[in-house]
Amino acid sequence: MSVTLAELISQGKLFPWPRPRNCPRCGGSRIWAHGFVPRYFDGFAGRAWVKRWRCVECKAVHTCRPETYWRRFLAPVEVILTCLTTK
Repeated sequence: MSVTLAELISQGKLFPWPRPRNCPRCGGSRIWAHGFVPRYFDGFAGRAWVKRWRCVECKAVHTCRPETYWRRFLAPVEVILTCLTTK
């Protein structure tokens, strides 16, 4: 499921995040909802509530994000690639 950041901010915690089938870290199938956490993305003044999932088997916590954003980055992929290619 792809989501835009504007749509995510407007719906807040009511956005219907899809449940992951398996843990990205260990491949385990027991993934439980682990609440929400606020994230601040480039270009938006407010916070966006993103869903967290916890793997019962390896204890890893995974945070959902819009598809246009890479892990551990709060800037869109296009902005990061543009900055790297112009340097």
